[in-house]
Amino acid sequence: MLNKDNPKELLDFLLTLSSDYIYDELGKLSIETLENLACRHSIYLRVEAIPRESRILVQQILCERAVKLNKNFEWNQENKTRFLLINDKLTSVFKSAYEEGLSVANELEKRMQNNDIFIKDYEIEIIVMPYFKCMYKDDLGGISCEELEIAFNCDNRFAFLLCEPDYYPINDVINHSSINPSSIGNECVSIFLDTSLNWNIQRLADVFPNNYIGYAIYSLLNHNWSFKDIINIGKIWADVKVTHQHYTIKNIC
Repeated sequence: MLNKDNPKELLDFLLTLSSDYIYDELGKLSIETLENLACRHSIYLRVEAIPRESRILVQQILCERAVKLNKNFEWNQENKTRFLLINDKLTSVFKSAYEEGLSVANELEKRMQNNDIFIKDYEIEIIVMPYFKCMYKDDLGGISCEELEIAFNCDNRFAFLLCEPDYYPINDVINHSSINPSSIGNECVSIFLDTSLNWNIQRLADVFPNNYIGYAIYSLLNHNWSFKDIINIGKIWADVKVTHQHYTIKNIC
């Protein structure tokens, strides 16, 4: 008989099911159990040779967790105010990082125009990473510090998990082919900064009918962040990663 108190046994069982049956089983589990499963399965993916197709299970677990949390979330004035504050902070941090990326791109474009001996192309990746407030950390369900370090770099329990290393919800790329060199230094045009597009749609339309919601919030929600997760963001980190690209001579003899 299946022991649902054993995370490894429960995960192995879930991996044998089709998507429809997985969601049926996940719907029977508590939020705490879902969180424990997501953490532990993420650990298994990093330290064991698990087929890549099984990685989708983490997102299925986190999706069910977000559904359960959002169902009971109260949109009182305090939560609305906090949500809009985080929305503005995410946009502001991304804007600073993106402008830094454009500044670097400007210099690289000049080098390319001057037939630089090395630079043939470049890629500038903008990554904004939110982390939870320390007070949002709760019981770790028996996960050891060593396991937590392997899984989440000893930072937050879900902030890292909700931003998988393979894809960060809040990111954009600048390169030579994606921008017009003459526009460098002008107004940013990233979808994360385009105020002509208001993302207060779907679940947020009734709550914020007259407020601007940026694409960063929309992207987080689409990647299984719950409303509760978002209002508990306490730190925002930005990286601007630059790759200088050089192509070697073709048809080397």
